[in-house]
Order: sequence, then structure tokens, then C-alpha cells
Amino acid sequence: MLLAGCERPTPVPAPPTPQPPIVLADFAREQNPFGGSAHCEAQNGASLQCAREDNTLHLTYSQVGGGAYVLWWTDLRGADLSHQLLLAVRVRGAQGGERPHLYLNDQSGVRAFVDVARYFGITSDWQTIYVPLQDFQDAKGNKPDLAHIGEFGIAFEFEKQQGSLLVADVRTQATTLVARLTHDSAREKMLSDSVKLPDGFQVSVFADLHLPEITRIGFDPQGRFTFTRRTGQVYRLDGDQLELIASGFDELLGFAWRKDELFLASCHRVTRTRDENGDGFYEHATDLIGDLPCGGHQTNALAFGPDGALYISQGEFNNAPGALLRLNVDAPHSKPDVFATGLRNPYSFIFAPNGDIFASDNGPDDKDGPEELNWIVQGGDYGFPKYFGEPPPNSGTRAPLATFPQHAAAEGVVMYNGNQFPADYRGDVFVALFGQLFTSNIVGHKIVRVKLTKDGSQYHAAVSDFISGLDRPLDLVVGADGALYVDEFLTGVIYRISYGR
Repeated sequence: MLLAGCERPTPVPAPPTPQPPIVLADFAREQNPFGGSAHCEAQNGASLQCAREDNTLHLTYSQVGGGAYVLWWTDLRGADLSHQLLLAVRVRGAQGGERPHLYLNDQSGVRAFVDVARYFGITSDWQTIYVPLQDFQDAKGNKPDLAHIGEFGIAFEFEKQQGSLLVADVRTQATTLVARLTHDSAREKMLSDSVKLPDGFQVSVFADLHLPEITRIGFDPQGRFTFTRRTGQVYRLDGDQLELIASGFDELLGFAWRKDELFLASCHRVTRTRDENGDGFYEHATDLIGDLPCGGHQTNALAFGPDGALYISQGEFNNAPGALLRLNVDAPHSKPDVFATGLRNPYSFIFAPNGDIFASDNGPDDKDGPEELNWIVQGGDYGFPKYFGEPPPNSGTRAPLATFPQHAAAEGVVMYNGNQFPADYRGDVFVALFGQLFTSNIVGHKIVRVKLTKDGSQYHAAVSDFISGLDRPLDLVVGADGALYVDEFLTGVIYRISYGR
């Protein structure tokens, strides 16, 4: 019975009970911890030698390719992995670049696998590869019954290859933690010293992640640094803990948060994900759109607009123009509307405090034409595929707000509205120029500042260099601390740019 004036407290779900790791392969013994035996197999002319030495499995293979394959596997006798999150395999290659497939076969006959190269390249140094168990599936998309796993295997197949792989440990874990960040002061000083900034600004290495192909950076609703990799994973930094919080997407380029929901942009898809059991991993995924073009360019960035709709930047496909799309994510079976068109590859866009939209756009690879920063208006046409840069009079297309050298590859965009930089920087746009890929002329590889002024209904832009000495800057974001964070695509280094401290 409730007392008058009192409300029944909202029940708080109990946190998941911590689960110990499960060892799948123990190379100090003949049998795995489940009592199953190990097998070594080569088929159709391939060769495989399996040996244990110093508690390590050595797999030496050759003549693999086409229908010739090799496979090492161990019987797990119905192991229950249903309360685990990640498979952790500690490996190193004899040369580096080895391409193993990992298999989990359930007792009903589903032979599910993953390609390790989707997560991290094998090197000649020891490293632990973390693979979410939900990523395992067979060629038809069927997932294994994790409560009844019959076998774990390592295969080399399909492509022509030979080499040697060393495996020290195979186990599961029930947490999202994949690493603890450490600092190498000498390396961080070397990296910082290579970056050139205007007087008064400071650069430091926020995180040296050693994870290549970081495509998008930002902060979650709790202020924790979050990033995506092109290979399909979402990571989060919680203090010095690096956590893998979502995975299994092709060509993952963009994300947006809305409260406890994480929206992702990947090849063909815009997906809403949720962590429904509170374990930190966003295991529940629903495709909101599943048929977007994906080829030379694809779906890039996501952001929620002032109207509550999800905006989506979409690249061109087979010379059909790209667009900025708008989607009502709360309406069942909603289809995206075209907000603006005539774009080639708008990698990033932002909303200004007044609701205006600014987007980068990549110029052509094989012909002359500048990179662009556009002021996106509803119903606007920005010229692709007919025009690059300033369009001819009466063309019916909108001119770019600012242009950058051709082939500089305009990518990440952010508007500075923090309080740390001098007041003159407020409202300015920073654009990451990734750098040329198709010409020998060195352009880009820097961050430029675009100073915007508005005269009545028109914007005017003045472009100047802001940060130089970078390798391949791709994305950038302003943190709650007012600092500017910059992502190096190839190295996995995240720089923090501050003023006066």
C-alpha cells in the first residue's frame, strides 16, 4: 500500500551478472577444456602442418587457392557461448598480412565464419583480435546457435596464399573492453612536433589508437569519445578503456546518437541500434533504409536536424547525383525525402545554430574541378554531374560557398561554437582536406578555416590554412571542452587542438 503523496519508485534493471571468460583452445594440452580433440586437414592439393610448441599452435600452410583449402579445428561438444560477447584470439603471423577465416559451427549444422581482415590486419607482432560473436554467419546470413557450439576452426581458403600463423590463445569474454590506452611520450612528442598551428594554439595526442581507417569521430550522450572504422566497428573510449560497442557493418562511414540509440550509415543501409540488455554492446539492429546506392560512393554522414528528422548525406552512383536526404525515424516504414540534390560525394555536413546546413563535396577524380563547401538549402541543386565549382549563369544550380584546390578531397566539416578558441573563431567552419589520391601534385593534407559572414540573405566565405603537417585528416569534431579533435585516417592518431594551454 502506498502512502498518500508518494510515488512508486521506478524499478532499476539489475546490471548483467559478470560472466567469466570461456577458453576454447588450450595449446598446452592435447584436448581443449571441453574434452574434444583437435584436427588438422588439407584438401584438394593444399598443404597444412599443425604443431604445438611453447604452448602455441603453429599453422604452416601452402598451395591454398580456388578449391584448395586448409583447416584446423577443435571439438567444443555443445559449448554454451550465449552469455558471451566477444571472441578473443591472440595471434601473430610469420610475415604479416595472413588472411585466416575463423569458424564457429553449431550442432545443427550452421557453419558460420568471419574474415579476420575485417577487424585488423595480422602483423608479425603478437596482438589480440576481438570479434563480436554476433558477427559470425554463414554464406546465407544464418547465425549459429551460440548455446550449442560444436566446433571452433581456423581456415585458409578461397584466395591463393601460403604462410604461417601462430595462435597463443582462443577464448571468449563477456565485456566490451578490448584494450587499455597507454602513452608513449616520445612518440606523441614526435607526432605533435610535426603539426603546424597558428600562434597561441597547442596540439597534443589525445589518443594513439593504432587502429587504421577511422572514418568518423564524435562523442556519445555521456561525453565519451566514440569512433567508427571503415571495416564495420564502433568503438568508445571510457577513460583509458577502449570498448567495442557495435560491429558487423560494411563500409561504415557515419553515426549519430539520439539519447540511448545509435544510428549508423554503412553500405546500402541506415541502421538504428540499441543496447537492450545493458551490457554495453549495441546488439539490437534494425535497418531503417536498406536499399541506398553503394559503389564508387555511398552513404556518408548522419545528423539529427532541428526538426527532429535524421539527415543523411548520400554520394553519387553511376553518375546519378548524390543528395542530402531527410528521414522521419519515428514513422513506421518511412521513406527518405530528397532535401537537396546535385552533389557528388558530400562526406560531411553540419547544422549551424540558426539551422543552416553546410556540407563538403568531393570534386571529380579524373578531370579538373575544385572541392567544395556548400550552403545546403531545401530544394537546392548543386550541379553534379554537369558542373563543378562556379556554375554558368542561369543554370538553375547553386554555386559553392567556398572552393578548395582540386583533388584536395574535402571531407570532415565542423563549425566552431566552443568557448576555448578566441572569439574571432566562433561561427567559423573547419574543413579537413584529406589529400590527393589520383594526382602526383601534393595538395590537401591539412585543415582549413572558412570564415563566414552573412550579408542579408547571402553568405561570404574567406578560406585560410589552419593546421598543416598532417597525413590523412578525415574527420573532426569540437568537444565539450572547446578543443578541436582531428582524426588521422591511416594512423589512428586523434589530435587535440587547444588554445593557450
